Amino acid sequence: MNKQQCDYHYSFKFIIVGNAGVGKSCLLHQFIEGQFKNNIDSTIGIGFGQKDINYKDNVIRINIWDTAGQESFRSITRAYYRGSIACLLVYDVTKKKTFHHLINWLNEVKQDSSAEIMIVGNKIDQWGREVSQDEGQQLAQQTGCLYLETSARTGENVILAFETLVQRIYTKIQNKEIDLNDPQNGIKLGTMTEVKPVINQSNGNQNSSCC
Repeated sequence: MNKQQCDYHYSFKFIIVGNAGVGKSCLLHQFIEGQFKNNIDSTIGIGFGQKDINYKDNVIRINIWDTAGQESFRSITRAYYRGSIACLLVYDVTKKKTFHHLINWLNEVKQDSSAEIMIVGNKIDQWGREVSQDEGQQLAQQTGCLYLETSARTGENVILAFETLVQRIYTKIQNKEIDLNDPQNGIKLGTMTEVKPVINQSNGNQNSSCC
């Protein structure tokens, strides 16, 4: 692996989960490319995207796994829940059935990971809302999740969703609430971590590897 591929302080593994058709791939594309792509085919198994962002003088590389929502791919996609540090749990605000299915998705994610979870109500640009913002916020409070509403089409709150999760994870790292030595925590350290370590100085050198 060349040096350029390792030029970050931390990499975080994100997953995007939810029913088929809720706009998961569109959210990913909007975040990565900064534009809406209307004719995205349904994800077959797993999709992937990557983006580096700067947060508090740290380069954070976000590796994002976009999971298929169809039942036929469930056994494949659940394998990608493991080792994730953050999850965007997405529903369509114009289709209540996608909201009702959130609990099933949430239970699966919690069984297979300890990810920080954000419930995301997507497609707020469309008419015919069937799930109110209050309903979404109430579910998030009941389940201990973050909450945000987005539009993959207009880009509203898309960047904010990812950056909010990054901020939450980074704060946990600083507060030593995450064991950086755990290979399943969804975080990897890049070579730039040596420049400005956030972890304990005594452990900094042995953990500053690129993998």
